[in-house]
Amino acid sequence: MNFKSLVHKNFNFLISEFGFLHHKKGIGYTKNDLELEFYQGKGEVEIVFFVRRDDEIFKPFVSRSFDLDPILRRLRKSEFEPYPSEITGYLTSSNFIGLHLNYYAKLLKQHGVTILNDDLSVFEKIHLMRRENAKQPKRVIPDQPGPPCPKCGELIRTSLSKQCPHCFHDWH
Repeated sequence: MNFKSLVHKNFNFLISEFGFLHHKKGIGYTKNDLELEFYQGKGEVEIVFFVRRDDEIFKPFVSRSFDLDPILRRLRKSEFEPYPSEITGYLTSSNFIGLHLNYYAKLLKQHGVTILNDDLSVFEKIHLMRRENAKQPKRVIPDQPGPPCPKCGELIRTSLSKQCPHCFHDWH
């Protein structure tokens, strides 16, 4: 069975129970501003939500894609059933892929009903956190300072630094 058929076999409940439509271009489903897309390659299967809304909350330039597993873990009402023990390696066989998709289809039915019924609040919260994180300057703070500057002898910030923060001597 090919990948697209396996996806449809396990996730077509989205159409009958929640009013989703088949994605026109890729392998997946779409409903209003929400898409659920499936990707396969290199022994992996990715299941990703995309929010296709451009408003005050979902501003461009910050990712609007969300992996299924972490979203479900945020929403879970109870412990997840264990991942199928029959899957012993990469997802290269249609049997392993089918088991993987079936597992996540069950989890989505159990824990993702609010999302499937158009409640995007969990995505909004994550997106707002991403926007706040994007505003923060990225600065490496070392656990231990680097060696002394060859010119002034003061400690530099890290062992990878190429300029002294005290005398500005550089050795690039």
